[in-house]
Amino acid sequence: MIRLILRRLTLLLSLILSMALVGELFCRLVMPLDKKRVRYMATRNIFHMDERNVRFDNELGYVIRPGISAKLNNEEFRTSVSTNSQGFRDDEESLKDPSILMCGDSFGFGWGVNQNSCCDKYLEALSGWHTLNMGVPGYGTLQEFLALKKFADKNNIRGKTVIFLMYPNDVLDTAGYGSGSIKIYDGTISYSNFDLPAFNDLMKMYRTRSCRGIYQSSYLAYLLKNAGKEFKANLRGKKKRYTAPETATVDEKMKYRIFALVIDEIKKFCLRENLKPVFMWIPSVRHYEDGKAKFGNDYEDTVFAEVKDIFIKAGLPLIDLTDRLRHKDYYLLDGHLKPSGQKKMAIRINDFLPETKP
Repeated sequence: MIRLILRRLTLLLSLILSMALVGELFCRLVMPLDKKRVRYMATRNIFHMDERNVRFDNELGYVIRPGISAKLNNEEFRTSVSTNSQGFRDDEESLKDPSILMCGDSFGFGWGVNQNSCCDKYLEALSGWHTLNMGVPGYGTLQEFLALKKFADKNNIRGKTVIFLMYPNDVLDTAGYGSGSIKIYDGTISYSNFDLPAFNDLMKMYRTRSCRGIYQSSYLAYLLKNAGKEFKANLRGKKKRYTAPETATVDEKMKYRIFALVIDEIKKFCLRENLKPVFMWIPSVRHYEDGKAKFGNDYEDTVFAEVKDIFIKAGLPLIDLTDRLRHKDYYLLDGHLKPSGQKKMAIRINDFLPETKP
């Protein structure tokens, strides 16, 4: 009798597992790409929202911790991250009088690739120039500039080549610096410092988020979880679905004005320090999919047109990577560059380097 019960339980368990596997496969095959991306963004590991990787900074919001060795693993990649004594994703040797300083967000940081496949390493191999990777995921152009100035306070950077990598979200990130505390007074930008309690709340929110564990690896579990939440809401008589709080809107003209002032400040700083600036535009993966490339509340082509006009008025060159990159150079869900994309970025930058080293 016991053997019969065990046999039936084993059969039932096998049936449940088989159905789960079929359901998982079905979800992965049928779920539209946009839905897959929504799921991925809700469940992915975020390097700069893990307090083991970053620490609070009242001027920059956060900085990467020095001397760490961490993992950044997500659905499409498995990577290792290590930082030097100043918190940059680079080796200690790169701090010794680098010829090139590379400023950027997650694309400069090398999100989704290992250290030897980051743009700065390819650039070093191509140019023979010592390059320091100063990229920090989540930074906007203003934070990148302030981080550069902070580095310059303790290091001699006169005569160096400085690279600023730009992505369609940088205009909005710059305007929203310090939770919207940035303002313009008499044609100059003014901003207040970041808040430690807000930083701690953000770290706690990420640490205690519900979309973790099995939901990161199983499409079926994620769908069932959302279906369960919706079912409970209906039982409680909540007809209106929950929607995340809207982020503060930024005036269209004002955000471009702020961005233009930041670029102007960078230009002045480069002239003062005799720096050779190189600016590069990196399109999003969507640009190669539907031609619209909608990013946030703006269409990417509209953002790029405005940014390009800002650079023309500032008399600064803006390198456009659009014609060099291809859809296959991006991770489909994550949207960051694969090693092939990082390499193409390095090749394009190398074309614009001065003929003689600083």
